[in-house]
Amino acid sequence: MTDTARIKINSTAEGALRKLKKAGIGVYNCQKSGVAFLFSVKDKDIKKVFAIFEKPCYNISVIRESGKKLVRVQNFGDGKRKLPRARN
Repeated sequence: MTDTARIKINSTAEGALRKLKKAGIGVYNCQKSGVAFLFSVKDKDIKKVFAIFEKPCYNISVIRESGKKLVRVQNFGDGKRKLPRARN
């Protein structure tokens, strides 16, 4: 799934998932890292996520946006060589 954004929030995983499920937002690649909860959502749901966690007690940020980032492309001549994969 390439049209996803990685989000980091300081919240319990259970509380965040409960709120996201109630709003009907699909959550992918969940990970707990210390006090932070990291997860991915579809690009179309980013505004909904920020609306859900708008209270000042939540520290929320987008770590990585979808695969729509600009990538520098080089000309490899004959077209038979593979392009290097983008690193995230």
